[in-house]
Amino acid sequence: MSIKNTLQFNGFLYHHSIDEDPNTGDFNFHCHDMCEIYFFLNGDGEFVVEGNRYELRKNTVIILRPNEFHYFKLNSPETYERCALHFNPNEFKHTLFSDLLLNPFLNRTLGEKNQFIPLPDDNFVELFQRIDFCAELPEDESHIKIQFLLGELLSMILNMSRRTEFTSSHDTNNSFAASVLHYINLNISKKISLDQLATTFFVSKFYLSHVFKKYTGVSVLEYMLRKKVLLASQLIKNGRKATEASEQFGFGDYSTFYRAYKRILGESPSKKIVKK
Repeated sequence: MSIKNTLQFNGFLYHHSIDEDPNTGDFNFHCHDMCEIYFFLNGDGEFVVEGNRYELRKNTVIILRPNEFHYFKLNSPETYERCALHFNPNEFKHTLFSDLLLNPFLNRTLGEKNQFIPLPDDNFVELFQRIDFCAELPEDESHIKIQFLLGELLSMILNMSRRTEFTSSHDTNNSFAASVLHYINLNISKKISLDQLATTFFVSKFYLSHVFKKYTGVSVLEYMLRKKVLLASQLIKNGRKATEASEQFGFGDYSTFYRAYKRILGESPSKKIVKK
């Protein structure tokens, strides 16, 4: 992957990236503890969010809330270009219109209402070009300009959300997978087994596993494990003891949590930076 431009400071991360020869293995199922604005520029693929698949065409915008699992599904090795902007929604709590601007991100069900198609007059391309330009400015100047540009970007997304008519999928299997995801997320702090899920939804474990993986890209157990670990990592980041975080999300013993944490996040729980 070639990174054309990048910017990073507290609560903000931006990159404009190009893959000349993309490979399926480069794009893994994951989520963040920040909101994300994804701007698709070129390539051949779909964007999958919590099992919901979105067709991508030039200038498609995808928005993501914290802890919303997603990945890019590559269809062919065409050059893949995109911009991705991550920001911490807590950084906007001091602004007058923060709740309004964040409404399209936070006030919706996981995996729904993620996609927008800008109109030509929306000037999305120009706005991201201005963000790219900020990468060439001195750090203090770029920080100031980015805050204004992000506000402008969020305002555009709010306007798009107001004029967009969202439709639900009529795919029965997709609706089933969405119901399972909703149940898991409501009960993510509990111990949930595959047998329990199959009984709850009156289906076989085989059918449940097959449909879930088809629509999310990962197994039921891997989805639950990753979400539990990532949510626990946020508690640790905010000062909670690792043992307490592991218990809150239903890990039977700390060693199991430790191994899963290190495999998924590539570091031990003790390495997580704690906010002061």
